[in-house]
Amino acid sequence: MQIEQLMEKEKQAQYQLISLFYQSTNEMTLKEATRNTNLSKQTVIKYIESLNSTLQLSQFNTRLIVKDDRLLWEMPDDLSWQHLVFMFLKDDIKYQILYHLFKHRQFNITQLAQTLLISEATLNRHLSGLNKLLAEFHIGISQGHQVGEELQWRYFYYELFSQSLPLKERQHFVRQLDVTPYVRLIERLCATTLSQDKIDQLMLWLSISQQRLMMLNKDNTVLLREKAKSYLENVFYSRLEKAVSHYFSRFAIEFDTSEVMALFAFLTSQDLLPIATMKYILGFGGPVSEKVTEALWLLRKGQMIEEGTIEEVIYGLGQLFSKAYFFQGKILSQPTDDYLTEAIVAKENRDTLALLLNHVLVLADAREFHHSDLGESCKRELRELLIFSHEKRQKILNVGIDTGDNPVRQAILILKLRHCLDNNQYVHFKAFDEKTRFDYIISELDRQYQPLIPIYRMKQNGSPRDLAIIGHHLKTLLREKSGL
Repeated sequence: MQIEQLMEKEKQAQYQLISLFYQSTNEMTLKEATRNTNLSKQTVIKYIESLNSTLQLSQFNTRLIVKDDRLLWEMPDDLSWQHLVFMFLKDDIKYQILYHLFKHRQFNITQLAQTLLISEATLNRHLSGLNKLLAEFHIGISQGHQVGEELQWRYFYYELFSQSLPLKERQHFVRQLDVTPYVRLIERLCATTLSQDKIDQLMLWLSISQQRLMMLNKDNTVLLREKAKSYLENVFYSRLEKAVSHYFSRFAIEFDTSEVMALFAFLTSQDLLPIATMKYILGFGGPVSEKVTEALWLLRKGQMIEEGTIEEVIYGLGQLFSKAYFFQGKILSQPTDDYLTEAIVAKENRDTLALLLNHVLVLADAREFHHSDLGESCKRELRELLIFSHEKRQKILNVGIDTGDNPVRQAILILKLRHCLDNNQYVHFKAFDEKTRFDYIISELDRQYQPLIPIYRMKQNGSPRDLAIIGHHLKTLLREKSGL
């Protein structure tokens, strides 16, 4: 789900305009804006004027300027994306309906329409639109009731609030119930102190769970209970169950054991637990552990991971397969930069990376996962994980350049070589020095060098043939040194 789908038509277009600015490094023209939004020039200008009024009312020191058919975006560097999303969403009917549903298990159409100051026909139209969006999460609204697994509802609200609530509003939300002791319980269980960022994530989930505590029952946890069977013998799960039971006993509250599984699903699917704890959990087996083992075999066979990063890879794969196992759906709010991430990868490795990404994601074996927003999000995270691991595998190739005492000739030659190698960051050029150990030497002089080090003597001062031969040698040496 794209978060702008919760917005009205005008706000969708305004949000899309701002997103387009962050997908481009240059100014945007009105022509580009109309083409990308499928709106007329007059409509775009009208929406920009309306957006600037909204920004002014929100007291944001930012605005869109139309100047000579060009669009300029003035925005302070410290303004978060959540502030913009919240500004667009907070007054929209769909968002207000969802917030009402967060607090109430069921509702009366007439009463809710009166509360929102809209007609029943308008409310029904918005409910129909919401159901189409919620279908991705396998939840919905029917005859004033929430339908679907409670775990999915909590996950949906976690996605929504984490991307739409700015810091001040999020702090107010989590303070409605004091979940700090709950956080400390998790920290003791993992024998670690969580960073503030992870505490914020955990507090948001716990606050959502606590406020919806009475909405969980046997009827809306059928799938969760079935999946929990694979983890009943897991030692970490057993310890978590005892700890949560003790926590609720302090308040004389009876809790459903599905609460433990819901918390377990969240903890294992997010970047929260220490690496050692995640390895401990996976060590007891289960469906997620099996997928991680298969994926590791594939990645090792494809030579895309560095053994020195194996713990980080296992950790990331554990999160990915936990998400695919426990959850459906994803809310996307920020512009993606896949093309920038892919550009990091050397051209000769891109096909291998793409092939491995698809093979690993197939292991998720979840219905419609491949073509879902959750699948695309997991693919993006996996791509970053593999690039991280593969780049750690790369070694630096030190190349000595010997052009005598002419710094200009040396500089020009280095620039030509960098261009020839597409500015490969792993090939370092340096003026030749007898005290330095090089992997390769390029020389214009007829002199003796260190033994056993490959040398190329320039024939025509950086001719195309010289550069082609050197480029081939350096790429081969780099692969050999990195063990690729």
